[in-house]
Amino acid sequence: VIPGQQLHNEEEGQTVMVGMQWRTESELEVDYSVSFRLYDVDGERAYQEDHVLRKPTDYASTTRFWPAQEPVYILFQLELPDGLANGGYELRMVVYDSSTSLPTVEVGTWESELVLGLIRLHGSE
Repeated sequence: VIPGQQLHNEEEGQTVMVGMQWRTESELEVDYSVSFRLYDVDGERAYQEDHVLRKPTDYASTTRFWPAQEPVYILFQLELPDGLANGGYELRMVVYDSSTSLPTVEVGTWESELVLGLIRLHGSE
């Protein structure tokens, strides 16, 4: 995500590209997913898209099969829905256990949502 990325929302099929590098510290026994969320200026969730974390070259390779310390590069294509209002949105991410839906942080101790950047939707003038 490019901070302050601007998109024209009058076109159908708007896509936000989010590139990330992942690495596990040790062998995992769980599979993780990521949730990307757009929040409007009032703090209301306007959109959410979830993905199971997988190596792009091997669809079956979820996080429990990743070798420790090996970087994994993933490009996510978020398809924004039609009808989102013009304005600024905050893109946030949550990483969670795919089987339990529990975030990877202790809720109430750390924030489970990480702000990735800002997106501004606007129509052409």
